[in-house]
Amino acid sequence: MPRPERPLDRDAGVVEQFAAELRELRVKAGNPGYRQLARRTHFSLTTLAEAAGGRRLPTLAVALAYVEACGGDREAWQARWLAAQAQLNGRGGVEDATSEPAIPAPYRGLAAYQPEDSAWFFGRSALVDDLLVRLRGRRFVAVFGASGSGKSSVLRAGVVAAARCGVLTGGTVCPVVVMTPTASPCRELAGHLASLTAWAATIRDDLAAPLDDLVPVVRRVLDGAPARAELLLVIDQFEELFTLCPDDERREFLALLLAGVRTPRCRLRVVVAVRADFYANCAEHPDLAAALTDAQVVVPAMAAAELREAVTRPAQRVGVTVDGALVATVVAEASGRIGALPLLSHALLEAWEHRRGRTLTLAAYTVTGGLAGAVTQTAERVYAELSASERELTRQILLRMVDVGADGQVTLRRVALDEIGDPQPDLAVVLNRLADARLILRHDGTVEIAHEALVRAWPRLRAWIDEDREGLRIHRQLTEASTSWEATGRDSGGLYRGVRLSQAVKWIDGNLDRLARRERRFLDASTSAVAAEVAARRRRRRLGVAGTAAISVVVAILAAVVVVQARRAQTERDAAIAGQLAANARAQLSIDPASALSLATQAYERQPNPDTESVLRQAVAEHRVRASTGGSHYLHMSVGGFTPDGSGLLITPVAADGDERPKTSIWTWASSDAPRPWSANPFTTRLAFSADGTSGVYGSGALYGTDGSIVEVSLAVGDTNAVVTATTGRVLAVTYGPAGPLALTEDNERDLWLREVRRPGRKIFLSGHRDRVRSAGMSADGRRVASVGEDGVRLW
Repeated sequence: MPRPERPLDRDAGVVEQFAAELRELRVKAGNPGYRQLARRTHFSLTTLAEAAGGRRLPTLAVALAYVEACGGDREAWQARWLAAQAQLNGRGGVEDATSEPAIPAPYRGLAAYQPEDSAWFFGRSALVDDLLVRLRGRRFVAVFGASGSGKSSVLRAGVVAAARCGVLTGGTVCPVVVMTPTASPCRELAGHLASLTAWAATIRDDLAAPLDDLVPVVRRVLDGAPARAELLLVIDQFEELFTLCPDDERREFLALLLAGVRTPRCRLRVVVAVRADFYANCAEHPDLAAALTDAQVVVPAMAAAELREAVTRPAQRVGVTVDGALVATVVAEASGRIGALPLLSHALLEAWEHRRGRTLTLAAYTVTGGLAGAVTQTAERVYAELSASERELTRQILLRMVDVGADGQVTLRRVALDEIGDPQPDLAVVLNRLADARLILRHDGTVEIAHEALVRAWPRLRAWIDEDREGLRIHRQLTEASTSWEATGRDSGGLYRGVRLSQAVKWIDGNLDRLARRERRFLDASTSAVAAEVAARRRRRRLGVAGTAAISVVVAILAAVVVVQARRAQTERDAAIAGQLAANARAQLSIDPASALSLATQAYERQPNPDTESVLRQAVAEHRVRASTGGSHYLHMSVGGFTPDGSGLLITPVAADGDERPKTSIWTWASSDAPRPWSANPFTTRLAFSADGTSGVYGSGALYGTDGSIVEVSLAVGDTNAVVTATTGRVLAVTYGPAGPLALTEDNERDLWLREVRRPGRKIFLSGHRDRVRSAGMSADGRRVASVGEDGVRLW
């Protein structure tokens, strides 16, 4: 649970009375939490809680934001705040800073102290002296410090002012160049050197070409200067090399710079100011890291004595006394605090505007919001006084002045006026308001945020940046690309294509009003170029398709001709081969009908014509008679059956002319051989073959004075082995059972025997008929027997 607010006594004074009224307004609004009020106002919850704390009167901006968040009447509360402020100051209203226009403001607010402000610059004398000593002994010195530590003021109002007074070189005035790298550091340096016409009237001729060597340029700059004079190059915001410069230009600039300070008898000294969080970036360049060895100065937070000097001495120069309570408060708030100096300077400048005569009081400092709230109050006050369109323009202008690196770090950038937009009344109003409040600095044709502290201290600006960090990066890249495109004469090679163009077009949707004319021209040219390239590719593709189609037609025609000719040649070749095959088939008709049939078939398949068809008919007719045998005694024979595989034929004689003992023969043949007898056997009509066709069994009756027998023979050609089982009766049936061949024979015309042919001793006696058995049969597996007798049919 949040801690309860301390009770207030309305009679304790105007501050507690005002705080109590704020609390009552909050209760009427439903008692929203300070976190909720902070989301509505862009002020921190701590600032809002302190507004109703009763310890100090809140600033007007904070008070009005609190009131608006709680649904109060803005104008009524503004009058109430002015009355409370008047009571605190002991007069009827807030004294205007213009009451004593002859007294200049001794503080510079968020802006860095410049060389011309050296008379107002206090608290850093020891650090400036240390830098001057180091510069006398070395030609390259780097100053590292956190943002807001006062690096720029130390260099500009301290070192540069001393060099221009001859302190650096024993009384000899030195020419000084003060610059920031920007996105093109070599070009920026060349422009600054060319401006030193007091020392070298012809320097511009040397800088007409790209700057690739500092040594001759420095010599020309110092031509005619005293022998002890040296050129001092001060590079502020050195971190821009890593946030704005392309890699190749950064390497070129560092090589140019370090070569100049390493060249003997080159009268050049360089001092750079780098934000401390970019120290690792400097160490990544071996030559720069080597130059930094024993050449580094760190800017620490100001000590208490230095802070007192920085607060009191500027006011004393104009005859104004600083209240002791104010000094104690400032020292307590800012001592040892990194980055507090620009906030302190701005708070003192705002307090200066609310001073009482020739005394700078704690009340005036408190009214402005103090160290924590002065910048926020100033920024919110200016923002609240703008119209809706001017507020949007303010957002666009300030976002143009920041850059978000790939690592998410926010840095400031100087912006040319033509980059912001065309001259217009709203633009002039916004720039004037921001400049008058010292939130931005105006130079010759450029503007920039007064200090990075504004980004940290103003929640609204931080929120704008956080809303679209990736969009800011895309916009900055677009700005740099359009600037480079214009500088190179609008070379088409510098236009956007591919992914970068698609990213820019996607971001522009909804942000078109944030583009400068140069950026719009660049994007229009990029999209037009891409469209032209696409159209050209389509034309080439259509021409390619048309050409391919024409070539395909020609190839198809040629292929058709080739196919026709090939088919014609193939037909002629087939006809010749078919004729030869037909002739060979005719020659084989009487010799080998099977070969003749094969040749005739091949001839007809290759070329079906009347000649090959005639030969094929003759071959088929000749081949139908595959086997023949002579002898008149076979005219009264009948075919008993084929073997299972069709390779054998049983021929059984019915009657034989002139032969009292007719024979039964098994004939086998090859594909081209005539049938030949395998063996001659007694007459029989009972025949069976094994399932695999390798053997056969048959039986003979007791006719013509012979005994009956059962014979199993192998069907292999030329095999004469046989198993013969003798029997005294007729063989009525034979078959192959699971154990081999079986035979059914009769005994005394009524009884039957079921015998195993290979083991004659194994037999089954079947008795039951009373009259003569005429015929009998067995099932194929030998499990059932049927017999037909004169007394009927029996099934066994």
